[in-house]
Amino acid sequence: MMFQAVLTRRLVNRVRHSAMKTIRSPNLATKGFGIMVPSALIILRNHVVMCDGNATIHEVAVPKARPLTQLTKNDISLFMECLRKILKNIWKKIYTFFSSFKRIIICTGLTLPALVLAPGCLYFRQEEILWNYIIWAIEKLGPTFIKLAQWGSSRPDIFPEELIARLERFTDSTTTYPFYVAERTLTKAFGPDWDTHLNLNREPIGAGCIAQVYKGTVINDRGDSIPVAVKLIHPHVQKMVTRDMEILQFFAHLFETLVPRLEYLSMSDTVQQFSENMHQQMDLRNEAAHIHTFIKNFKDNPAVIFPIPIDDYVTSNVLVETFVEGTPINQYMKKTVPKKLQVKISELAARIMLLMVFRDNFVHGDLHPGNILVQETSTGPKIVLLDCGIVTQVAKERHGALVDTCLAFLYWDGRKAAQTMLDHSSKNLCANKEQEELFVAGIQKIVEKSKESVYFENVGSYIAEICRLSCQYRVKLISDFLQVALAVKVVEGISLALDSDLDLTSKAIPIVLKAQAKLLLKKTSQKIRRQPSE
Repeated sequence: MMFQAVLTRRLVNRVRHSAMKTIRSPNLATKGFGIMVPSALIILRNHVVMCDGNATIHEVAVPKARPLTQLTKNDISLFMECLRKILKNIWKKIYTFFSSFKRIIICTGLTLPALVLAPGCLYFRQEEILWNYIIWAIEKLGPTFIKLAQWGSSRPDIFPEELIARLERFTDSTTTYPFYVAERTLTKAFGPDWDTHLNLNREPIGAGCIAQVYKGTVINDRGDSIPVAVKLIHPHVQKMVTRDMEILQFFAHLFETLVPRLEYLSMSDTVQQFSENMHQQMDLRNEAAHIHTFIKNFKDNPAVIFPIPIDDYVTSNVLVETFVEGTPINQYMKKTVPKKLQVKISELAARIMLLMVFRDNFVHGDLHPGNILVQETSTGPKIVLLDCGIVTQVAKERHGALVDTCLAFLYWDGRKAAQTMLDHSSKNLCANKEQEELFVAGIQKIVEKSKESVYFENVGSYIAEICRLSCQYRVKLISDFLQVALAVKVVEGISLALDSDLDLTSKAIPIVLKAQAKLLLKKTSQKIRRQPSE
């Protein structure tokens, strides 16, 4: 009996086909299609078929097949290892399928009652019961949906105002996990002796749906003890979020396929953008890199402080950074705080955001009051910015358009601002020129209205109105622009809560003009370089 009886040609062809399929489309493995072939050796008839870890096929001719009785222990062990890995991959895919199916059942079970309750609650004017159930269901669905709710609360272009008002109740405060889980994470990251140079308080000082933060100390090379904040990713959150993202992406594609008109709402793009933000936060090395960039951008501004990552203690699941004291900025919104101090803090917060948007094109994407602290010093207030896991950047080729649009708004030229939006729309679906003109006229009307109360003082309501016009006349706004505008909206609200008389326009115009001049100078220098030397 020959060894070829153990593995048929059909199986080998299947292995080869799956491997080559994986080579052509590396993403397929991550999407759950095809089989990622493990390193193995398969002997069949007069060929040795080798599949390496990259699923590359190698075939080496041999004189003839050997009888089963002549196989060495090494041949058998290689075959058994190959079979074990193939079965492991098959089991993994079966497990992934059923766990995803189970998750869909759970999500359906939690959302279905809302659909059943909705008609009765709306008919009998008991909307509060419906909203309470929706909030409870989102909390039960876990970190992905809590983050989705937090993110959705800042998207007036997608969700109605009433829903946004309800979603704003979600904060990053969640149930904490036991300290032994933190110890396990640190052991995996730094080895079993991590506690010889890193000490942690057993009680966390903060917890979100993605990570938990402890206060502690780290001992440096000189033996000094440095106060630090230790941020740890929740256990199993990566798997849970990845699975949920795959489910959401599947249903977004399904709905767009079944109802083509939904493509205009860009559901798939929205889910993809949300997924990228979530995965940014789940790898704490990204946050460390973002902090270093912010520190570099504001190195000449001592009034802006960021915690400093300790690079030897940064992994994908752990971030150790210097502990920075401060008071949450919302404590300075109280009437008991001196007005002069409120004005200084308000101006500083507004200037920081404007510099991020127009000078640096590197914007903190999660600047809610909980991530902004204030330090009072003899030289004046200083602002501490935390949780830099999410940043927003406009593509370089579109940053100039953003600057031009904002400058047009500041100079009350709504027509120019609207035309810039149309020119850079990711998908302009206006039926005709008349619709385009109506969109332009609508933007101009917003600007005319802003003359009564300066544009930046009510940027939040203007963003909502621009989004309404874009939906009405089917002008798909570039998400980069919208994300930056919404970041400005958050800081605008904080600044105006501190000082309702703040003139943001006077602060913005010099920064925007400087950014525009810098961009023009850059374009001119590039044009000169491209000209052939005479």
